Amino acid sequence: MKSVVGALLLLSASALFAQGPVLRAPAPEGEPLRTMVSATAPEDRPLAMPLLLSAVLPGSGERMLGSNGRAAGFLAAEAALWASLWWSWNERERTLSSAHAYAVRHAGASASAKGKAKLLQAMADYRSRSGNASLSSTPAFNDDYDQDRIRAGEAADAEWARDDAHSWDWGSPESEENDAHWRRYKGMMSDYRTSQIAFQAIAGALVLNRILSLVDVLQLRRSGGPSAPRIVPAAGGTGAGVAVPF
Repeated sequence: MKSVVGALLLLSASALFAQGPVLRAPAPEGEPLRTMVSATAPEDRPLAMPLLLSAVLPGSGERMLGSNGRAAGFLAAEAALWASLWWSWNERERTLSSAHAYAVRHAGASASAKGKAKLLQAMADYRSRSGNASLSSTPAFNDDYDQDRIRAGEAADAEWARDDAHSWDWGSPESEENDAHWRRYKGMMSDYRTSQIAFQAIAGALVLNRILSLVDVLQLRRSGGPSAPRIVPAAGGTGAGVAVPF
């Protein structure tokens, strides 16, 4: 993830402070030189580059068109979203790793189950896989994974082989301690799902920030920028220049 952030910043850094070319207008004799911005207004500049910059780093396209205030808003939102994405990704990995370690300790889960979110979620949905089936001839739907698959008309090993790597057992439901362990694990997997949803939502917000920035660049181009250039007469009426507010 760090490499992605670095690449985005590297691609856009060279254009963040791009400005229109500055020309020196010839001044009448006896008057100092006047500096003016070339008459290439935002609406006359190529649109492809601001759009590309905004697609890579929202706000950089606005900056290129001279709208510093809007650029700052998009850049601030982008920084906050990347920080939130990094936090949610770490939280997601931490909660899943903690849940796996807990299942290994209290349900006999295999070390190879680490990182396998779907398998670890099954351990939250079902008390055991085969290990608890002998407690009752008619176990409840969430007592045993294999029995539930068979009841649904599927093979017990359709998704995972029936081996130690894919087995677990939270113990007899007659033990309050076993039930407490299982409930605690369910809570840990719930935390994982919450962080997963947050990660996906923030990733979507990053895409949305780019779309909004692209739309904003198009609006700036259509309206001529944050403030359209204007021709102003020089002092004494002996010349003129183009004033562009920044």
